[in-house]
Amino acid sequence: MKTINYTLGLICLLIINLSFAQSIAIDGTITQSENKTCNTFESGSFEGWQGLNSTISLDAPAMDGTRYLKADDKSGASYIYTNSFPNNWERYKDQCLCFDYKVFNDGVAGSVININPKIMLMNHANPLSATVRAVFVATVTVTEDGPWVHVCAPIMPSDGVTLPGNSNGQWTNVTPAQWNSLLTNIKSVGFFVDVAGSNAIMETIGVDNICIQKCDEIVIPNDEGAYCCDGENLVKNGNFEAGDSGFTSSYTNNSSVYPGEYDVTNTAAAFGATITDHSFCADPSQYATNDNFLVVNGKTQQAGNSVIWETTISGLNPKANYKFCANFKNIPQCTFDVLPNVNMEAVGAGSSGFSLISANASDPCHWINKEFNFTPTSSTITLRIILDETGNGDGNDLAIDDISVTQLIDPELSITVQHQGNPQKITASINTIDTSDDYLPGGKCEYFWYVAKVDSYPPLAIDFGTFASGNNGGNSNGSSPWNLTTTFPDYVFNQNTMYVVGMYLPACECYDEGFTYQLTLNNRPIGNDMMSEAQKQQIIDMILNGQKGAKIETTLNRKSVDTGLSVYPNPAQGKVNLFMQGDTLNNIEIFSVSGQAVFSQTYVGKETNEEIDVSSYASGIYFIKAQGADGKQYNIKLLKE
Repeated sequence: MKTINYTLGLICLLIINLSFAQSIAIDGTITQSENKTCNTFESGSFEGWQGLNSTISLDAPAMDGTRYLKADDKSGASYIYTNSFPNNWERYKDQCLCFDYKVFNDGVAGSVININPKIMLMNHANPLSATVRAVFVATVTVTEDGPWVHVCAPIMPSDGVTLPGNSNGQWTNVTPAQWNSLLTNIKSVGFFVDVAGSNAIMETIGVDNICIQKCDEIVIPNDEGAYCCDGENLVKNGNFEAGDSGFTSSYTNNSSVYPGEYDVTNTAAAFGATITDHSFCADPSQYATNDNFLVVNGKTQQAGNSVIWETTISGLNPKANYKFCANFKNIPQCTFDVLPNVNMEAVGAGSSGFSLISANASDPCHWINKEFNFTPTSSTITLRIILDETGNGDGNDLAIDDISVTQLIDPELSITVQHQGNPQKITASINTIDTSDDYLPGGKCEYFWYVAKVDSYPPLAIDFGTFASGNNGGNSNGSSPWNLTTTFPDYVFNQNTMYVVGMYLPACECYDEGFTYQLTLNNRPIGNDMMSEAQKQQIIDMILNGQKGAKIETTLNRKSVDTGLSVYPNPAQGKVNLFMQGDTLNNIEIFSVSGQAVFSQTYVGKETNEEIDVSSYASGIYFIKAQGADGKQYNIKLLKE
């Protein structure tokens, strides 16, 4: 388990220094007055706290990575308490009494006890002698060895009818009149150690940062993390710093983490492993306080799989593209270890396909990133992480951290085209014609120039028999590179002829695909809004899937030849052919933009192609999802004219 940053502890130390009103005695020694309003235990002492039928000690690390007060239950009614706070709390009106809290042992074996943290204000220095005891009951529940929580209770008079409360909880156990009287005569502050009741054998709790402070200083778990892309993360609590919130699971939350259970924690000690938070590993300075991750004890020898994490997000643009990312780390077992086989799914919009997670167990920071792009079919979508449970053996255990969904960034693709009439020559460059700004979004992403003869406009008619594309790996007419600034070597431009010249960027890293073009004749650029969607899709299809006689050898095309799904023709009117390269088909599904399934086929043999009649489909865009033999997911768009 890593050491986390001490920022919060330093802040609380500053609060202590400001809160201790010091006075100088006659002998010159410095004494502390009653204005002690914060206990952080960074002094190395109990700071006035005592145990009643309980044993107290100092331990670390707490929620802020520093010392905390630990209490073990003994026989009888057990408390920890202090008389060091001021008596009159009317001066703290509209502030809050805040504290960090954790249950290490609920004292009950074999079951999960949900515990609501409580803090007490009493009218006597000894809890057993108190006749008025106000109890603030937090709304959050904690379980044995679960994460630390931070709670803030409001300090304000009652309106005479109800006791004060807030989103963190409610004051109870006294009448409004008793509460108002108690605020002027508080003799002790304390906690129950008997958190699970009389049936418990011995409970252990931890408390820290017990402070009177402004309510707006409530520590809210950060939602920042080393996500795969910048921009707003639409997944709430994707870094798990807010604990077990923002998601559901078919597994049960239990800190013991038996098979079929999960926990949000900062340690994998329950598995005998050492794991460090993914964000902290990525940047210990920027993400110094990130500590939590999800651990899952996967079931094995089952008939299928389970959804181990699920959430629904909203506010999506159905016309935009998004990236779904998560970081995984398998937790090996000593014998018969089964590697977790994980699939990520955006329901109705695609999935990553199942793949095995095999990280370096000896490196606490070796996480494996899985991601895929999807286009939502509506403004709301359900996301799932699915675990294959059919493995025969032990293991199938894993950690998950920093889950994100971000909209792909518009690459804002721009080109400049210059035409020279005699000799016939066209020069094109990304951004301006100056080579000093020749750079791509993402730095190392793929790009493709394309050029073709224009028969007429408007509407724009393209002679696709003259189409050629290329990049720094070559071009479809020859081996010469078409760099970010190029004169299109191996392509012959005719006199008095109009050409369409453009660039296409496939979606890459965190950037969406980009597409732009210009029409050129005697150095006269014309418009950028005459090309139909069908023509754009045909150009992209010819670039990515090649054409008869194509010689282009680029990084992307080599990948496409090795493995991938292609569809032709695209756009289509009647029948289309799907080809699987480097893999075989398990199934094919086709969805409309509204998410309706219009085609589904499962294959038993090792099929690599399929012909599908789409003539009856309504015009528009469709999403084809194919699963390969190893469970890998392939996605491609189809435009039906």
